[in-house]
Amino acid sequence: FYTFFSLNVIIELNFKVCLILSIIILIIILMSVWYCINTKNIVDKKVTLSEGLIKKTMNSIYNPKMIKMTNNQNNEIHRFNINSEEYLKYDIKEIDYLIYYELIASGIKALSTPIIYLVCGIMIINDNMQIGGLMAILTYSTTMLSYFQNVIYAVEGINDFLVPARRIKEFLNLNEEDLICKNIVTPDYKKIEFKNVNIKFDNQIVLEDINFAINEGENIYLVGSNGSGKSVLTKLLLGFISYEGSILIDDVELRDLHKTKLRENIGLCFQTPYIFSDTIKNNIDCYENKNIDKIKDICKICELDKEIQKFANNYDELLGERGINLSGGQKQRINIARLLMQNKKILIFDDVLSKLDNNTKNKIVENLNKNFPNNINIFITHDLLRIPKNSRVLFIDNKTIIDSTNT
Repeated sequence: FYTFFSLNVIIELNFKVCLILSIIILIIILMSVWYCINTKNIVDKKVTLSEGLIKKTMNSIYNPKMIKMTNNQNNEIHRFNINSEEYLKYDIKEIDYLIYYELIASGIKALSTPIIYLVCGIMIINDNMQIGGLMAILTYSTTMLSYFQNVIYAVEGINDFLVPARRIKEFLNLNEEDLICKNIVTPDYKKIEFKNVNIKFDNQIVLEDINFAINEGENIYLVGSNGSGKSVLTKLLLGFISYEGSILIDDVELRDLHKTKLRENIGLCFQTPYIFSDTIKNNIDCYENKNIDKIKDICKICELDKEIQKFANNYDELLGERGINLSGGQKQRINIARLLMQNKKILIFDDVLSKLDNNTKNKIVENLNKNFPNNINIFITHDLLRIPKNSRVLFIDNKTIIDSTNT
């Protein structure tokens, strides 16, 4: 507002000076636009590279033993240096644009005062302007251009704001999940049945003609190679993926169920467990029910109780960052115990027993069947040799599922 007011006053005093100031302001605006456009992709690339550098640094901090055991220090340093050099290259590019921008924009702004003195001085000599008019023009022009000087400094950080703002916008523009319940019937989660189910991503078929049923108290093993679609079925059962055909939970269509209620009854145990920097007890009891007896019972089912008793503080033992003082098998069993604490009726175990020996794994499965006889347990794996004999196996092959028995 002050800029337009100042220009209006200067027009009244002298049109030529106003025209000169308008040209200076236009050049500063054009230079600002030029700088933003040319540095937009550079800043975006710098943010991406920065994220990669942070990830590599954190991996080195959290997994130093693994890096040393595999004698991979030099490779890690080499990869870090490559990313650092690439980041430096883009940083120098941005600085180059900044130098040109500040030199031209600030230089033109600095030249404005001598130009005003020159033009107005000639007019005063020719009796076309009074000294008072010169002072008024200098006062308004200096104040007005000082605002644009601030714009020059502000423009430098615009892209630093726009890049994360664009990512936030992409997140906010994601389609909101439909939580509306189209069916007021609440199933007992005693049976899952797939009927002629097809799954597509971007018009590409991922799985087709899926037909099978699972009843309560049943253990099934879902087997397939990497990328075959095992995780797709997991997301499908949790209501994250749309499908063609019919998936019935006790004769109620899955897509019609309330998503929150669905996920209260179907639980997923991830292959990579997340361990909080907290006690063993709080890692297992995330809902903080504070029922230590239940926690101990669950840990016995997971063949974990005896190992916890060996810690100095038992269940109150404080775990390090990401469970650094736990073995891989202990982390997975804490992950399983965390799921069992939630009393869900359908349990999906995504290759969570891979770091356990066969004896411990078989005991855990036996304990699950004994203590949760009415649950549906789905074990996802790619290793046929670790599946107990006489188990029901669903093979994912050639985008479909073959139901058979491993003997």
